[in-house]
Amino acid sequence: MKTKLSLFLILAALFIGCTHNYFVRSTSSANYASLNERGRRQQAIITLANGRELTAYKLRFAPDSTSWLDPHTQRVIAVQTAEVSNIRFVSRGKGALEGFGLGLLIGALTGAMIGLAGRDYPEVSFTAEEKALLGGIAFGALGGSIGLPVGRAVGSKDIYRIELESPQSTTRKSSAQLSN
Repeated sequence: MKTKLSLFLILAALFIGCTHNYFVRSTSSANYASLNERGRRQQAIITLANGRELTAYKLRFAPDSTSWLDPHTQRVIAVQTAEVSNIRFVSRGKGALEGFGLGLLIGALTGAMIGLAGRDYPEVSFTAEEKALLGGIAFGALGGSIGLPVGRAVGSKDIYRIELESPQSTTRKSSAQLSN
């Protein structure tokens, strides 16, 4: 029963995948520059405020408008940046490495715990520590071999959450501050 539960936990953790969140709050931030650099060279998935997701190539992100090349129509699409909720990049190679590492770690820990918790058999001359080491190696290899393809399939997601103030709200704040 314990091994089934451990295997289930390993698989559940691997299917979740790794997600990294970055907040873009100003045009002078490193995240703003990183978003524009990645947008020029990688495919992105743009989520609009209404929940619609669009695939984008050659992304150009600015405080007032965001534009990109639609892969299906080969036409440039532009929207107001205020309509953009987030921009996501998926990396399959990074996902494979993260899946391998996570699977290896979870598998090794699970194998070590099983080895330490296992009862002693007179026919086997291993100590609990030796069984923990062998279990950690065996389950670690199994976890890593499962995590690698699963991590590649799921991918590592970098999500840039857009929280820029629109130029209109900045203007309104400035005039409101002046009147006080």
